[in-house]
Amino acid sequence: NFIYSLPDRLGIDQQVDALREKLSRMGWDITPKTFMLVPGARETLTSLSQLYPIAVVSARGHRSTDAFLSKFNLHPFFKHIATAYTCEHTKPFPDPILWVAKKLDINPEECLMIGDTPIDIQAGKAAGAQTLGVLSGFGTRADLLQAGADMIIPSIANLPEILHM
Repeated sequence: NFIYSLPDRLGIDQQVDALREKLSRMGWDITPKTFMLVPGARETLTSLSQLYPIAVVSARGHRSTDAFLSKFNLHPFFKHIATAYTCEHTKPFPDPILWVAKKLDINPEECLMIGDTPIDIQAGKAAGAQTLGVLSGFGTRADLLQAGADMIIPSIANLPEILHM
């Protein structure tokens, strides 16, 4: 996430995106080929999407985000998708979370930002959202706590029980 947000921090995200697009058109696809879905994610999304509007907030570009969602047929679960270029700034800035809240017509304080990295938690906090750290990804418990996570769970599969579903 730090590397994905670095161009935004340096103010060169538009130029980097243009370079990625040009390389892609030339046959140099830099979208990762190997994606993994966290165990229990599909079941959790199925349960949550019946009760809550869900959105994606990714620090990755549109192509990479779309490739991941397409590979696992996850698009139907999400009302909105914010990628690194949806807003002026990406995570750890609050912009994409505020954008999603506006699209869903809810206050940011009513949002639950779920993430596995400190950058996810920092973005959620900056937006005024509630934050939930998940240990089934990249961040450690210490990292997520230091970033200010309101709660930490071992896996996204534990979310339904936390929300009493």
